[in-house]
Amino acid sequence: MFFLSAAVSGPTKLYVSNLLENLTEDDVKSFFVPFGEIEQVVLQLEPGTSILKGASVQFKKSEDARYALEKMNGLDIAGKLLKVGLIGDKDVGMGGTTLEEMEGGAFRLNSQSRAQLMMNLNREVGLQLPVSANPTRTVLLKNLFDPAEETEPNWPEDIKVDVTEECSKFGGVLHAHVDKDSLGFVYLKFETVQGAQAAYQTLNGRKFSGRQIAVDYIPEALYHAQFPASVSG
Repeated sequence: MFFLSAAVSGPTKLYVSNLLENLTEDDVKSFFVPFGEIEQVVLQLEPGTSILKGASVQFKKSEDARYALEKMNGLDIAGKLLKVGLIGDKDVGMGGTTLEEMEGGAFRLNSQSRAQLMMNLNREVGLQLPVSANPTRTVLLKNLFDPAEETEPNWPEDIKVDVTEECSKFGGVLHAHVDKDSLGFVYLKFETVQGAQAAYQTLNGRKFSGRQIAVDYIPEALYHAQFPASVSG
């Protein structure tokens, strides 16, 4: 991990290219907000189109920008490498990479790149899906189980059925996924924001089998990228 003291100053803006060409400003911000407070995200579009060419991400602190650079630069997404560099006084990124050299274009989000993107963000970067500060239809329940303690052969499906049945009391559940390799993560998509809010208000902080549940809202665009089958709902 790259640590800098609070007194160290330096570039706070990143340039990002090789992005999925139909991402929004909120999508890009969601990818980088786990690394620190973001002041601004500016999209760069292909002239005369709505196709995303790249983006600049302005952090509040230089150390956060460098941490994001360390984790995100070179991330393999569907066979292409995400390009991230620091923008300084001379618009030069790490290792002397210029913005012109970084502008490698974008590619369209499809089912393969959706899955690859979120797998890499979740596993290689070591982050769960970024959370949303505002209520959404999509939520993450955490600390529901410990995979090391599960012995039944179909335990992920059993948990999925139980959680879906329980959470249907708050509103219709359109999609559910149990991450069997996590520490109790269950992803849910409700029919309405109100249903998700009811689940959040009831379950967040509640004890379940001796474990305290935590609930986060997940940006819908990122949820759909992780679980393409959930898009239709």
